Amino acid sequence: MADLPILDTIGGVLAVVFTLLVLFYALGDNPFTRLALHIFIGAAAGYTCAIAIKDVLLPNLLAMFQSGAMIELGIVMAFIVLLLTKISPRLAPLGNPSTALLVGVGAATAVGGAVLGTIFPLATNVGTSSVQQDFFGNFLSAGIIVVGTVTTLIYFHFGAKSIPNQIPTRNQVIEWIGMLGKVFIVTSFSVVFAGVLSASILALVDRLYFIWDFISQLLVAG
Repeated sequence: MADLPILDTIGGVLAVVFTLLVLFYALGDNPFTRLALHIFIGAAAGYTCAIAIKDVLLPNLLAMFQSGAMIELGIVMAFIVLLLTKISPRLAPLGNPSTALLVGVGAATAVGGAVLGTIFPLATNVGTSSVQQDFFGNFLSAGIIVVGTVTTLIYFHFGAKSIPNQIPTRNQVIEWIGMLGKVFIVTSFSVVFAGVLSASILALVDRLYFIWDFISQLLVAG
């Protein structure tokens, strides 16, 4: 086998080293794993920041400047400057409006996505399931979806009646329905955890195979 290119060799060695550093976490928290994680987080944050500036911030600011939208450009620049004040603990409160705007827009987007992308499609499926060929199967599936959605939403209802000299408690009916919703939540998290665990095991096997394959190539090339 021909010698490996120098850059591929350096990249492979670094990949092996950082993989082993992360795997050392199996022995407990240690400075080697923390070093690898700090480098990874720093590189990811720097890359994300560079992409955001290059592909989002600068093109949009340039487009507003070229279109003559100076008022919009001034507002955006003001919010950017206010957000940058978060770097200083003393000036951090000045950045609250920008932070509130980001959180509000993000929350509205998340809620809108949940409603339009999850609840409405589920309701549509419930309404159309009865015309499918397998009536009983689809009716059962639709019923489970409706019960799971409703009980899960009720589980997060925290309204309670205030009674003098007693701890506020939820309505008993809401409490029982919420317990059923809790079952759906635990089941969903269990499925997600099983998927994450399976993906983690596959990733571990892949990295171990990579280490073995890379070392084998180095030995053969040497």
